[in-house]
Amino acid sequence: MFISPTEPKALHDLGVISMIPEDHGVDIMWNSKLGTIGVQRKTFPDDFLSSMKDDRLNKEYIQMKQLDVAVLLLEGRQQWTTEGELYGAYGNTGRSYTWSRTQHRNYLTSVQLRGIQVQTSDSITDTVDYLRSLRLWSDKGDHSSLDRRAVGAAASELYGTVRNPDYVRWLYQSLPRVGPKQAGMIYKHLGMIFGLKVTYEDLIMVPGVGPKLAQGIMDVFDAVD
Repeated sequence: MFISPTEPKALHDLGVISMIPEDHGVDIMWNSKLGTIGVQRKTFPDDFLSSMKDDRLNKEYIQMKQLDVAVLLLEGRQQWTTEGELYGAYGNTGRSYTWSRTQHRNYLTSVQLRGIQVQTSDSITDTVDYLRSLRLWSDKGDHSSLDRRAVGAAASELYGTVRNPDYVRWLYQSLPRVGPKQAGMIYKHLGMIFGLKVTYEDLIMVPGVGPKLAQGIMDVFDAVD
């Protein structure tokens, strides 16, 4: 992990002091199984607002395009008045100016539209914990947890039919020892392997299965030859 020399000493112990991160618009940077990850740390609100106003942040956003994963980390607790204005908002010349919660949310949404993730931490100690956790997470070989079928999940709680590849891969994960990767390969090579061998009339003869449920089951498999 490379740490910019301008960062606090608490961060220096995480890796090697280097100017490399600054060439990429960040303060902390490392290589992982996900590629190159960089974190631009801004104390909030002081440094964040100042660097936004003097256009430093825009320059850094452009540099961050070199990264595979870019993160803007806002360090410090956000405190807003009942009117939605930020406490303690000051410019880099000491002149105060306002910054509203609405402005803040809209700005961060714009940042994320550029492909830059936004994270927060309460303090420098919390930042250290976040960076350590992110480093460990980025070195994992498997990041498919969001693709996994929850144990006991009911198909009726999800969307789709067999015409939807994501839905079919989800169905495959009900099989023993089939995870996201195996489900994807089965679908890629074989397509949909499940089919109904019964008719609508057969289904409505089952106690508790009415016309609506029977038709819904038929609809799920309506694309299977």
